[in-house]
Amino acid sequence: MELFEVGKPFKDGITRYPEGISFNINKNGCNLLIYTTKFTEKSRQAIIKGDLKYGYFKEDNVIIMLFRFGNHQWIEVPYSIHMCKNSVELEEVTETEGFSLNIYIINSGTGVLEDTRQVELDLRLSKMLRDDVLEQKSMPYSGFNIRVSEFNRKYSTKALVSMSRALV
Repeated sequence: MELFEVGKPFKDGITRYPEGISFNINKNGCNLLIYTTKFTEKSRQAIIKGDLKYGYFKEDNVIIMLFRFGNHQWIEVPYSIHMCKNSVELEEVTETEGFSLNIYIINSGTGVLEDTRQVELDLRLSKMLRDDVLEQKSMPYSGFNIRVSEFNRKYSTKALVSMSRALV
């Protein structure tokens, strides 16, 4: 298991990242990575300590993760297991414990980890997400980016939330 320390580089030797948000699943669990230099203290507090709502939309080989911190707007993050460099076997979800969600705020200009939060995802959502990711793994990756672009043109984030497969 990788250990990360606030105030230290997120990855050794990397001092810059493109601004943006990504989601992956690895041996540490589910990971939401927020790369930015334009963060207010209010936004940071909403992410680290505020109310968290989450879910996901799925159609064909596309999974779009959905997150909302406090009163901020929903965030949508496309996910494909085929994009993960360090893909791991997804652990079974037990009757008592859902997937772990690790949230990392990384300064994109310095590469330094500025803050973290860890939460346990809802059991039902964790089971559904695991099944959907395993199904996605058996599907071809080709066309994924085109489909994501189609969904972005066709649906607003609010519409994706209303059509989400699971929402907590």
